[in-house]
This record gives sequence, structure tokens and C-alpha cells, in this order.
Amino acid sequence: MDNIVNKKSKAGNIALRISMTYALAGGLWILFFDTPLSLISFNSVTLTRLQTFKGWAFIAVTAFLLYVLISRYVSAMKRSELALAESEKKFRILAETASSAIFLYRDTLITANRATEELTGYSENELRSRSLYDLINTEFKGLVRRQCDVLSRGDEVATHCELKLITKKGDERWIDFTSSIIEYQGMSCGLGTAFDITVRKQAEQTLKESEEKLRLLIENVRDYEIFMLDPEGHIIIWNLGAEKNKGYSVKEITGRHHSIFFPQEAIEAGVPDQELRMAEAEGSFEDEGWRLRKDGSLFWADVVTTALRDGDGALRGFSKVIRDITDRRKAEEALRESEERYRIIAETASDVILTIDQESIIQFANAASEKVFGYMPAELVGQNITVLMPERLRKAHVSALKAYVSTGERKMKWASIELPGLHRSEKEVPLEISYGEFMKEDRHFFTGVVRDITERREATRNKEYRDMLERFNQELESLVAERTMNLLAMTLADRVRNPASVIGATANRILRRAEYSEKAIEDIRLIIGEAEKLDNTVKDFHGMLKNRQTLFHYEDICAIVRDVHAVIEKEAARKQIDLSVDLPERPLNINTERNLLKMAFFTILKNAVELTPDKGKVSILVAGDENRIQITVSDNGYGIPKEDIDAVFDPSSSAYGHRFAMGLPLVKQIVSEHMGEMTVQSEIGKGTVVNMVFPVRWSGVSFKPGSERT
Repeated sequence: MDNIVNKKSKAGNIALRISMTYALAGGLWILFFDTPLSLISFNSVTLTRLQTFKGWAFIAVTAFLLYVLISRYVSAMKRSELALAESEKKFRILAETASSAIFLYRDTLITANRATEELTGYSENELRSRSLYDLINTEFKGLVRRQCDVLSRGDEVATHCELKLITKKGDERWIDFTSSIIEYQGMSCGLGTAFDITVRKQAEQTLKESEEKLRLLIENVRDYEIFMLDPEGHIIIWNLGAEKNKGYSVKEITGRHHSIFFPQEAIEAGVPDQELRMAEAEGSFEDEGWRLRKDGSLFWADVVTTALRDGDGALRGFSKVIRDITDRRKAEEALRESEERYRIIAETASDVILTIDQESIIQFANAASEKVFGYMPAELVGQNITVLMPERLRKAHVSALKAYVSTGERKMKWASIELPGLHRSEKEVPLEISYGEFMKEDRHFFTGVVRDITERREATRNKEYRDMLERFNQELESLVAERTMNLLAMTLADRVRNPASVIGATANRILRRAEYSEKAIEDIRLIIGEAEKLDNTVKDFHGMLKNRQTLFHYEDICAIVRDVHAVIEKEAARKQIDLSVDLPERPLNINTERNLLKMAFFTILKNAVELTPDKGKVSILVAGDENRIQITVSDNGYGIPKEDIDAVFDPSSSAYGHRFAMGLPLVKQIVSEHMGEMTVQSEIGKGTVVNMVFPVRWSGVSFKPGSERT
């Protein structure tokens, strides 16, 4: 545009210079041409002709100068018009291809580019019939009205603002609007440009709402401390979680340095400033350590410090998020200690310890695996556990494990299972296995403790029974010896003590009736002394037997039942028998010889378990009051024929020794020794019930405090 104006000015200057030259030449011609003519000739005719020639010459020069002037002026104008047309073309191209709306307006829109049409939804022809004021949202019309007033006055004042524009469809669009005054066709018009900033405005609104939500969230979070520091580390924002955990109110803490939360030794070591510098250098910094509350108490904190920067990268402060993880730290320490203990125990245990995942892949094996299975631990890790099983058990194991992982339902007991294992040499090994389960990352893991029970099986599976039978034999021998001694005492009393008494009495009478020599008297007195010695010996022996009654003491019968139950339950578990026991909470004391009664109860319970089929049921019930105590053992085993129930207590009966009556005569004798009664109820195929009833105190025998055996 400036180039066009310059060319027009240049054309005007050329015309002015030619006109001035022409005027000057004409004046000089008129003033000075006549003098040379008068010198050339004084003939009037000649002068007249020369004057005529001078006129035509002047006309020719004038025509030539006018031609040159007009030609140059026309050329300059054509060049100016071409430049203007080219400039307008470039301007139109720029306007049409611009992404921002560009338009001219006064009372109505004069012209608009394609971006204006796309922004408003109106065509250029439609826009020419509308004022800018009609396209603006009501709340911004006052601003546009003031701009239109400025245009009407011709004031050249630029305007920039953000406002809402109403499209042809009625939608609202935010625009960044800039307006300035220009001269167009001799009038002052407004040149407006507009950028669609709706997306930015929506983003700003979303950000504003998000910031408000974040502010509310931060201020109301109670389980986490969230606060903000200025670049020097002073607190400027404080949430409820920080107030709750640290004990400081917003008013108390605002403006204080964050080092107030650190123990003295951490402050001396420069930890507070180090945290901020690390966060500033790396963007954020996470640490764990002891922190102080207002009351002086310490807690273990997980701290995340983040540097906050503005759009230019300048440090504006720091945010700190703190969580009290004291309980978690204690749990982790306990877990580490537990894992270390487990590792030590596992590595030094004589039993094999294996851990597998839910696909049966071995994750851990201890050193004992080499002794039992012949594999080094490193050889087992990564292999399937079925490598340690006989072929016949592998499919069942895989199926059972898969079913458990999917349903959580156990098909067998996990404690003390006896199964065969497979040694590296292909030899089967009898094992006792106990399982445990734990979860990790939603996966099942199983740890098994495996014991080689080869030696135990070779020795005996029933060592407890042999021990009880041995005590049974000892007690039986004791009973026989006691009966023999009682019989011997009675025999001595009848065969020895009575004659000795007669001899002593007769010798005393002889000594009193006659006088004898000193030798005879000495002999008679010797006879009397020996008879008295014999009588005292018999008395002492009888007293020793009488003292055997001290073998009976007041004992808690519940404790006796528990001891026997602990032995029998292993055999019951082997047969998968449901062995239940119902005992009162208080002790039930009776006068008993502990080992004898224990042996009697063992015999009854052993018979019940042995004569009950697998997966049967045996129950024990102990009840009593201040006078009587009852022990009942019932089972759903094979039973005893009704015709043999009474005979099983008679050692001379053919029923004695029957498999249903093993040891019952002796048991009844022991019960009788305890002043008790024993009854048996049974039916073939339905089971047996044995009742033993004992008096708390024997008739004529008083209870002596302190005589209980502890």
C-alpha cells in the first residue's frame, strides 16, 4: 500500500517539474529570442517569417513536452493501479486464508473473511445485514455498544477483550476480540479480528473447577497430611489431616518453618533443608523417617516432597504429603524378623520344607530335601512337585489342587497326612506331610513340612499302646502281688501268729506255776521272747500291707481322661474316626489309684476305637456332682451279642477273650477296687455304650485335704 502512494506522489512531481520547465522556457523564449532575431536581420518581412517560425517552434516544443508529460503520467498511473490490484489480491488471499476472523464494520458488517463465516455460521451476505452488536451475548453488549460509539465519533482507540459470540445456530462461542479504527472509502470503520477461544475457556473453567475440588479435597483429607511450603520452607497451606496428626491448628502453624517437625538430631544433620534441595533438584523426593507431633511424640512417616514451579520454571514452593506408617513399619519389622526366623528354622530343620505355587512349581526347598529325596535344593526349585510323588498319585494331586484353587474347598485334611513319596532312586519313602497356605499378589502358595517316617513305621505305629499295655501288665502284677500278700498275711496270721501267741502264753503259764532252775527259766524266757518277735514280725507285715492303701489319692478324673484321649486320638485319626470328648470345666476329684484307673479307661477306649469301622464315631462324656462321677464311652461299632454281655466280665466264660470283650474282666475288677459300678449296653451292628460310675468318697473314708496328687 505504501509503494502505491509513493508511485502516485512521484507521478505528480514529474508533471509539476515539466510544467515549471515549460513556463520558464516560454518566458525566456519571449524575452530573449527577439534580440537575436534583430541582430540577424532588419528586414520586416524576414522578421515576420522568423516570428512565425518561432511560434510554430514554440507550439512543437509545447506539444512534445505535453506528450512526454502525459505519457509518463499515464504510465505511472497504470503501474500504480497494477500495484494496488496486486496488493489487494495479496490482502484478500491473506484474509481468506487466515485462521482468525477478520471483518470491517460500522453500523453493520461491511465485509468479512471466510473464517468469520465459519465462526458465526452466517454467510458474508447475511453478515452485511447485521450489526456486530446483534452477534454478541447480552452480558457483553454494553462493551460493544461503547466501541460503536467510539467509531461514530471517529476516535482512533483500539479495543481488546474476551466476550461471547452467538452463532447462527444459537450456540455461544468465546472469542478473543481486537478492534481498531481505519479509513475505508473515506469513512472511519472498525477493523475487527477474532479468535475462537472456546476450548481454552472451557479448559480454564475445568481447571478452575478442578483447582476448587482439589482445594476442598486437600483441606478435608484426614488420613494424609497435605501442606504447602514457600521456597524457604515456611508453611503457607495446612489441611485437616495435618492438623489431626500433628496437633497444630492452621493459625498456630502458618508461617513456621517445616523443620519444627524434625527431631533435633535430624535438624543438626541438615535433613529439613536437604529434603527441599533434593526435591528442587529432582522434582520430587520421597523419604521415610521419624517426625514430631506438637505433644513431642514421634511417629514414623512416609514423606513425599514435590517442588512447585510456575509456567516459566520459577520455583514457587513445595508440597508435602505425609502418611503415618508407624504401624506398617512395626508390621514390616515383625515380618522381617519372622521371615529371618523362618529361614533359619527352615534351613536347619531336620524335616523337609517345601513351598509351591498354585501350579505346583517348587519355589523353595531346604537342605533336608537332599537327605529325604536325594535332590539338592537348587535342583528342585523350578520343578513340579509331582517329581517327588509316585506316578499313581500325580494325577490326583494336580486335580485336587486345581479344584481347591478354583473353589477353596478342601477334600482332605492338611495336617499329619501319611503319603508315600518318591526318592531320586525311584524308591518310595513313607512320609508324614502337613500343609499351610498363604496368598501373595492374588496367587496361592503352599508350604509343606515333610517328615520321613520310615524308622517310626519300622519301630511301631503303636508305641503308645505298648507303653500303656506295659503299664497295664505292671499294674496287673501289682494287683496279683497285692492279693498274694493279703493271702500271705492271712496265712501268717492263721498259721504263724496264732501258734506263736499260744506258745508265748503257754510258756508264761509254765514259768508262773513252778520253780525252775535258772537255766530252765532262761530257756523258757527265750521261748517267750522269740514268740513275741514272731508275733511282732507278723504285725509289721500286716501293717505294711495296710499302708498300701496310701496308693489311692484324690485325683482329677478329667485329667486322667485327657491323658488317655491324647494317646488314642492318633489311632482314631488314622482310621478317620470322629473322636469327641465332653468334659466339664471344673475338676472332678475322686479317691483313685491313678495308673490303675487310667489303664482301665484306656482299655475301654482302645476297644471302642479298634472295634469301630473307619470313619465311624466314638464319644466320651464325663459328668458328675458332689456325690457321684460318671464316665460314658459310646461308639457306633460292631457291638456285642446280647447273650454275651454278662459273660464278658467272667474270665472263666467262653465269651471272655472274644474280640468284643478284651480286658473287660480286669477293668471291672479295677472299677470295683474304686467302689464303682460298671455297665455295658450293646447291640450288634449299632455299637456299644460303657458306663462307669464312681463315688466321690468311699464309705467310711474321710477326705483329707492335701492328699490330692498334683
